[in-house]
Amino acid sequence: MKFIYMSPDGTETTFDRDASGGYKLLKRYSGLAEIPVSFQTDKSPYQHGETLLDTLMNPRDVSFDIITLVTPGSGGAGSCVLGEAILGSMILGAPYQSNLEVLQQKIAALSRALSPLDGDGILYYEREDGTRYGLNCSPDNSPKLDAVARSDIHHNATLDFRAHDPFWYSVVPHIDTFATDAADFFPFTIPWSIGSTPPRKTLVNSGNVDAPVTITILGPITDPVLTNETTSKILTLDIEMAEGDRFDITTGPNNITAIYTPISTGIAENGFPYITVTSTFWVLRKGSNSILFSCSTSTAGSGASVSWSDQYAGVF
Repeated sequence: MKFIYMSPDGTETTFDRDASGGYKLLKRYSGLAEIPVSFQTDKSPYQHGETLLDTLMNPRDVSFDIITLVTPGSGGAGSCVLGEAILGSMILGAPYQSNLEVLQQKIAALSRALSPLDGDGILYYEREDGTRYGLNCSPDNSPKLDAVARSDIHHNATLDFRAHDPFWYSVVPHIDTFATDAADFFPFTIPWSIGSTPPRKTLVNSGNVDAPVTITILGPITDPVLTNETTSKILTLDIEMAEGDRFDITTGPNNITAIYTPISTGIAENGFPYITVTSTFWVLRKGSNSILFSCSTSTAGSGASVSWSDQYAGVF
C-alpha cells in the first residue's frame, strides 16, 4: 500500500514501503475506515432515552508515520573515502553536500508540499491490488518531526491531514449520457428523439454513501428536466438553449454550482436564475437510481451527461 499527496499546485509526494521517493511509509496509520459520528437527537420530558433525528459524519482525520531517508553517500559523505567525495565535487565545480544537508533538504521539500496555507490537496490511498481512492484534505501541522528517532541519514515524522468532506471517492469517475445525435459530444448515436420519447437510464452508485453528480447539458434544447425517479427529486431548467450552448451543474451539499455558457458570448455566467425554485440538486442514492431526462423541444446535437464518483465512508 501507499499514500500519495498531491498539493494544490500539482506537486505529488509518495509515501510507500520501498521509500521510492525518499519517504518510507511505516506500519502505523489511521483514519482509513473509522470516522467520527454526531447523533442529532431530541428528548422530551420524562422520556426514557432519546429520539434519534439524524446522523452526521464529522470531518475525517488521517494520520500515518514515515521516515525521511537519505542513501548513505548520496551527498558525498559515506562514499568509499570522504576525501575523494570532496575532491570529486571540487573537480566538478559543485558544492559538497553531506548526508545531513541532503536530509534537511528533503524535509524542507516535504514541509513545502504540505503547507496548510495552500488549501485542500488530494490524498490518494492505493491498495496492494492497485485500487486507488481519493480524499480532499489539508495537511494539519505536518510534518511532526520526532525529536528522538533521527540521525544524519533518517528522520521519523508523523503526517496528519484533515478532510472537511469526510468521504473517500473513486478516482475514476463514471459517466452516462442522454443524447439524440451529438457526434462531437457523445461517441454514439441513439435512435430516439428526446422530445417524443424521454430517455430513462439506471445509474448505479457502488459506494456506501450518497454520491453527488455533475450534469452537463448541451443545446439546442428548451426547458430540460432531469428526474431521479428513485428519490422523486426533480431538477428543472427554465431556459431556451441555442446550438452550442452549455450548462454545467454540480450537486451535493458541499459543492452546488450552476454555470451557463452561451456560445454567443463564450463567457460563463451564473446559471442559478435559470433553475426553477422547486428544483432539487439531487444526488445518487446507494445502489441503482432511475434517471429520466426530458424537455419541451430538442434537435439533433442536444443532450446531457451525468458523471459521478462512488463515495465511501471507509476504505480498507
